[in-house]
This record gives sequence, C-alpha cells and structure tokens, in this order.
Amino acid sequence: EFGMASPLSTIREDIFGVSYIMSEQNNKHSKPSRFSYACLSLIYFIDAGQVLRALILPEFGWSPDIVALAAELDFINIFFYLIPFPPISRHIFFLLAVGLVSLTFINTVIVIQMFKRGKTSHLWMVMTLRVLVSTLVTAFFMSIVRWLLFPIDCRQTDSASPDTISSWLVFEAAPCRPWGTAEIAATVPALCLCVLFIFFSVTTSVFSFEVNPLSQVAGDCITGRVEAAWCTVRISVAFIFIYQAYITPIGALVVLCLHASFVFALHLKILPYHVHWFNLIRGGIYASVIWAAFSSIMVVSFSKGDGASTAQWALLAVGPICFIAGLLITSHKRAQLMSTVRRLREDSLGPTQFGTHQPGPSIRYDRKRRDPFSEFFDSDSKLSRAFGSAHAAHACIRNLLHEKDERDIPLLTYLFERAMEEYPHSQDLLMLHLIFLRFVFRGTHPSTWKEKETKLSNSDLRLDLKYALYSVDRKALNYEAGIGLGQDSMSAINMMEVTRKLEHARKRHQECIALLRGLWKMAEKSKRESTLTMADNVLAAFAKTSETVSQTQKMYEDLLLKFPGSMSLHREYANFCDIILSDFDQSAKYQSGAEVLEAGDIGNHYDETRSIVKSVQSSTSSHRSMQRHFVDSWSHAVMLSQRRALLKLKWMVISLGFSLLVLSTVGFVIFDQYLLSTISEIRLSFLDRTMSYLQTGINSCITLRHMRLFNETDVSFNSQISF
Repeated sequence: EFGMASPLSTIREDIFGVSYIMSEQNNKHSKPSRFSYACLSLIYFIDAGQVLRALILPEFGWSPDIVALAAELDFINIFFYLIPFPPISRHIFFLLAVGLVSLTFINTVIVIQMFKRGKTSHLWMVMTLRVLVSTLVTAFFMSIVRWLLFPIDCRQTDSASPDTISSWLVFEAAPCRPWGTAEIAATVPALCLCVLFIFFSVTTSVFSFEVNPLSQVAGDCITGRVEAAWCTVRISVAFIFIYQAYITPIGALVVLCLHASFVFALHLKILPYHVHWFNLIRGGIYASVIWAAFSSIMVVSFSKGDGASTAQWALLAVGPICFIAGLLITSHKRAQLMSTVRRLREDSLGPTQFGTHQPGPSIRYDRKRRDPFSEFFDSDSKLSRAFGSAHAAHACIRNLLHEKDERDIPLLTYLFERAMEEYPHSQDLLMLHLIFLRFVFRGTHPSTWKEKETKLSNSDLRLDLKYALYSVDRKALNYEAGIGLGQDSMSAINMMEVTRKLEHARKRHQECIALLRGLWKMAEKSKRESTLTMADNVLAAFAKTSETVSQTQKMYEDLLLKFPGSMSLHREYANFCDIILSDFDQSAKYQSGAEVLEAGDIGNHYDETRSIVKSVQSSTSSHRSMQRHFVDSWSHAVMLSQRRALLKLKWMVISLGFSLLVLSTVGFVIFDQYLLSTISEIRLSFLDRTMSYLQTGINSCITLRHMRLFNETDVSFNSQISF
C-alpha cells in the first residue's frame, strides 16, 4: 500500500507544480485591462459557438437553412469562409490535431522535468504550454476532439468522394472500416491520444484557478470545479455530434440538457470568477447551451408539420434572449448575495466600526450565541441562520471583498465568524478562511494561518482543495524567500533561479576552501621535494585557486547587487571575505550589514550595499584590525630564510637581465659599426670591381675549349689525308 502511494503522490506533486507555475506565469504576463478581458471573452464565445453548432444538426430534424446558419457559429468555418481555401480533406485536420496534442504532451513533460530539477533556462517552454492549453483546451476543444476521432468517424461529407480513414489509407472508394488491418494502426493510437487529451483537459480545468482572492487577472477564479464540469459537457456534445446516427437523439439530448442545467446551477451557487464580468459571460453561455439542447429536444419531438420550419426559426430567435436571461439570472444571484451582506452589516454592532481599518481575525463582535440544546428545540433555528448554505457564505464573503472597500475588512471577519459557527465542517469555508488569513487579513500573525494550514493538510480534502493548499503553501514559501532576499514577493521561477545560484555559490565557496588547503599542503610538501615538477604543480594550483576565488567573488557580488536585502547572503559573503580573501574590513562591513538587516533597518542599507561606502565602525572591526596588526608584527620573521633566498634570487635575476641588456647593446654597436660600416663596404666595393671577372673567365674558358677542339679536329683530318 505504501509502495503505491509514493508514485501517485509524486505524480500529483508534479501536476500541482506545473499548474502552479502556469497560473503564476499567467498572472505575471497578464494585466487587468479591457483588452485582456475582451480577448478572454472572445475565447469563451468561440468555445460556446462550437458547442452550439454541434447541437443544431440535420439528424435532429433542424432545417438545412438553420443548420447552415448554425455552422457559421464555429470559428473554423468562419475562418475558411473569410479566407477561401480549396477543399481540405479531414485527414489533414487529423494530422494537425495529432501534432498539436503531441506537442502539448511533450511540452508538459519538459516543463515537469524543469520543475523537478529547478532549471530556469527555458522559460519560453512554460509560456508555450500556457498558450497551447488556452488554445486547445479552452477555445478549440470540440474541434480537436472531433479531429482526433476521425479514424472512427464514418459519416459521409458533402463532397462526392468519401473522406474516411479507409479512403485515406487503403484506396479512395474503400468502405469505412476503422478496425481493418491497415486502419487499426491509426485508429488505436488516435483513440489513446484522444483519451489522454480528454484527461489532460479535465485535469487542467480542475486546477486552472488562482487562490489569491485579490487577483484581478482575466479568467482567474477561486475553484476549477465549474470549468471541469463544463469540460465534461463539451465532451458529451462532441460524442453526440460524432455518434448521432447510432444513438437515440431525444435521450442523449435530455441527458445533455440536464447536465448543462447542473453546470449552470453549480455556477450560480459558486460564482467562481474573481471578476464578476466573467461570471456574467459564463452564465449567459450556459443558459444558451441549455436552450439549444431544449430546442433540439423540441425539434426532435415535433419536427413534422407544415409550420415546423417557422417554429424552428422562432426557437432559434429565442437563443439571444436566453443569453441575456443568463446574464440577468447571474446578476440577480449576486444581488441576492449582496442583500444578505447588507442584512448582516446591520446585524453587526454598528456601521461606525467600519469607518476605520482594523485588519486581522482578532476582531470579534458581541452577540447572543445559541447552544445546540436551544437550537434543537427552536423551530425557527434555520430561519435565524445568516447564510442558507456554506456555498452562499463562501460567495457572500468573496463578493464583499470584490467591492474593493478596505473599510469592509472587519465586516469580512464578522462574516467568517458567522459562517464558521453555522458550518464548522465545510472544507470550502475552512480553505477560504485560510486564504483570507494569508492574503487579506494582513495583521494576522503567521502562526495563526500556519496552524490552520497544518490542520487542513492532515484532513482528507478534495483534490482541488489539496491543490489550493499547495498553492497557499508555495505562495507563502515564495513570500518568505522574497522577504529573506529583500524582495516584496518572488515567483516560483525566480525562486528556483536564486536557489540554484546560491547553491552554486556555496559549492564554489567550499571548493575555494578545499583548494586553499590543498595549496598550503602542496607548498609544505615542496619544501621537502624541491623539484621542477613540484614547482610547476604549485604554480598550477595557485593559478586554479586564484581563478576560482575570483569567480566566486564575482558570483557573490552579482547576487548582492540583485538582492541587497538578503541577510543570509550578507553573512555568507562576510564569511567568504574573512576566510578566503582575508579582507577583514569588508568582512566586518557585511557582517554589520547583516546585523542591520536582522534588526529590521533595511531601507537605509540598500544604498550602502550598492554604493560600497566606508565600513561601519564596530567592535568587530576593531578586533579584526588588532588581529591584523599583531600578525603583521611578527609575520616577517616566520619565513626569514626563504625571504632572503627570494631577495637574493630577485637581485640575481635583475643582474642577469642587466648583463644581457649590456651584452646585447655592445653586440649591436659592434655589428653596426664594424661589420656593417667598414668590412661590408670593402667587400661590396671589391665585388663591384670584380663582378665582370667571373663572366670574362667563363667566356675565355669556353673560347679556349672551342679552339682546342678545333685544333684536334684539324690535326686528325690532316693525318687521314696523308694516309
């Protein structure tokens, strides 16, 4: 049992970590602006258009004109309508979906490995994953699922030739056989990929929320349960769209209508988004989907008759009215919650207490409390409750916070007291209380919310609440790390980067200590073995030690420049200056700076660290100076013989260098004055005079040779004549 828990917990921690980093990067790169709100609203409308288009089909009895009009709700159809392309086969979209989903999975694995190893060199992978999730999971989920299910989709398209997996892999006119010999090689991997993508989409929907209630980023919500339920609705619609010919339409549509109604009710109960605008948009979309499913039920049931087409157009015309009705219902729900808040405001001790800011959970209100005995016999006990349910209390507290009035913080404390008294076992309220203690009630002592966090971590929580607890813990850890480094806040990516650099600096610090010890041991050994090889080794060790010390010092200086308010970093660099650099003044300065930071006087120390001013006089500095003067007083006598030998060697080197300089100067003068000026001129003049001698001698030799040969030839000829 324990062997199975470890891998599951590791996978859960990896999923939590990736979801947290993605939400953190989303908050870092997104600003609460009208443009971001408009972009996210457009994404929601694109998603809703694909769902509505899949509910208006000719198989349900809708007329062709209405089906053609509903097809224009799909963004893919709008895109190809505005930018005309030649007909594209469905297997092209299948390959595109496989590529995009595979890229998303590979990117997710890489980000998980980055998170586990603490690497921060490829942050663009996190941004890419966030874009892929927003595009594939939120905007084009329906299209991706339909394209991935292409191998088992045997529906005929409007084109003359069939467009199925068999016509693509076997031959053009082949009947659709998804489980054939050639087709199964594409069908099984596609189905596995589709299942993994659906699981990935539901998982990201569950964890796509921001626990910080003060966040105003577009799309941030307090829980991912509503988005996960909406994702299941989209999955149902996608399978109904593909298998409409094999199922009973009215039964599937009734189930889908009830499913969408459940999602809308859950949305009204929680109102998950921090920004109420997105609660309104989602409410209108859910109401439109419910009406589309109900309209399809009506069309399937009463599709025959002369006025069927007119009735269908009338049902379609009610769709925008249903969207507006969804907006109004959501707005009315929020108005009810705020009415409850106003009633409870009057129930508190008086409005004058809310004129001043008194943060913290320690503020309590005196009112008559009821024991369980009196509540049991009181038939009106339920009527005297402040909140109708734990979810109502949850929503009231969050909606009051989003009124953005700091004077309401004592009232928030009062609402929590009432809610926790009436629903003490609600995990959602306990988690929300922990979140408010961490982010909203700024006067809360850290031990208070840490105690509640420990109690919640030991209880059996739902998976989304476990992720919320994980997020609170990570944010607290990042906040404490940022305070320790002199920053107001720090993201998980920055924290991993700083941790890696600090660990690297500490390792180099220890390496410097080891190199210095090795250098002194080698120097002591060189006194016994005075060889050239030993001298080379000592010089090489000295060069390596010097280079490592310089790099480590540069690393510490960069960290101090980036994080001048880090007390631990000041202490470590003071230790480095003391032990490695033997710079006692700098060590005393940074040690005193760490004491200043520990005392809390941080503001005046930043400029001191950045500008490197004179060190602060302290008892530590005086003690270090006395030690240095004492060491300097007797250090010259420790290695007196070696010092004399070095001085003698120094003068020998200087003398030898001077002798070489004199010798080279004398040689140059002799070479210039005697060889180049006197002898060379005599030799050159001789060569000028005798230059023609060689040529004349050679010509004379040749002439004499010709004459001799001529005489010998003439004598031989005369002797032959006489004979």
